[in-house]
Parts: sequence; structure tokens; C-alpha cells
Amino acid sequence: MSPQDNSWIASWVAEKLLEAKEVTGTTVLSDLLISVERRHEPPFVVAAVSVPCVEPSLIKMLTSLQPRPSFVLNLARESYVSAEALTLSNDEEVPIGRMGDLVRAVRLTEVTTYKDPEITYAERGFEQHSNVSSFERLDERRYSIQRHSRPPVIIALLNEYELTADSVRVARERYGPFRWALLTNPNARITGNAEEVSATLDCRLLPWREFYKALSRDDS
Repeated sequence: MSPQDNSWIASWVAEKLLEAKEVTGTTVLSDLLISVERRHEPPFVVAAVSVPCVEPSLIKMLTSLQPRPSFVLNLARESYVSAEALTLSNDEEVPIGRMGDLVRAVRLTEVTTYKDPEITYAERGFEQHSNVSSFERLDERRYSIQRHSRPPVIIALLNEYELTADSVRVARERYGPFRWALLTNPNARITGNAEEVSATLDCRLLPWREFYKALSRDDS
């Protein structure tokens, strides 16, 4: 779905945001932009779209609008952000997220500083491991982790409650190869088919505890 199909989205988002206790009012500025007034913090503008993949061209277009948005909301289910778009959003200091992310972001004084709590938690976990020397975020879900005494490894973060074969395939198709899949959902259940597919793709499915152990092992 392209941004010009957004005529219904702005009104829906404006109404939905009124359910947040921090929000005192919303104003639809255009098919893409909504102004958000808050109880204790300054107002800000959000750009709302519904696209299967956020590309850099979309970020460039949205950040050129006036008033300039402080947050890009993508309502499309099963959507993802390309590596280039993620880099651009960081450079432009305009976070991209879903409705839950936006609701959390309205609590911040500076909405532009918002970061997905799953990402924050994962990166803190990397930093706290004694065998991790550094790490680099490659795209929305993948990291390259450098280790002190072991080879580097590329991982992907998967947050599904029930990890299926399709979950693994889709992650590989969207983001490219990875050797480990870190299961960030503590209640994740791995299906037998997911195990089989991961074996054919030469990747391992690791809950946090197993991931921490693997970081110190020779195998990658």
C-alpha cells in the first residue's frame, strides 16, 4: 500500500491516540500527518503510513514534509524496515515503529529518542557478556557480534511466541543470512518444523540462556 492510500489512517490514528492518558488532543493535519498534544510534554507530529516495507525513499519523503514528523508510524502487519531505511531514520533522528511503539513514545519528552525496548534489552545483553568485544546493527533484526576469543557471528532477533518453519524462512528472505536466531520472547515455543528448516539453512535457534553459552564456545 502506498502513502497516497492513507486517507483513512490519519483519522484512525488521531482517534486511537486519544486513549493514551498522556495525550490531551490530536489534530489531523493531512492524510499523512497528525499533531499530538500532551499533558506534560511538548506537542509533536507523527507521520502515519501502511506499507509492507519501509524504504529510504519513503523516509526521505516523510522527513521533507512540514511540519516535520518526529515519529514514523507504520500500521501494516508483517511489515519490516529495510537496512537503508533504518540507517536513514537514525541519521534523521526519526524513529520508525508500530502503534505500541508510538504509545510508548508519547511518554518521552523527546519522541525522537525512542528506541524499541526489545532492541534496548538485546543490546544491553550483548554489552554485558564478557566475550563480546563489539556489535553492529546490520538492519532491523540482524546484528554482527564480534567476540574476544571466538569468530564473529551474525544473529537475527526473532520475537514470535510460536516459532514456525515459516517464521525462520521469512526472516531469512527479508534480512539475509544469519548463523543464529536469538529468541527474544521468553515464552517462545519452537516447533519441530522450525528446527528442520533452521538446519537446512545452517542456523541455530537459541533462547537467551543458550545464546549466552554459545557466545563463549568455539562453534559459530
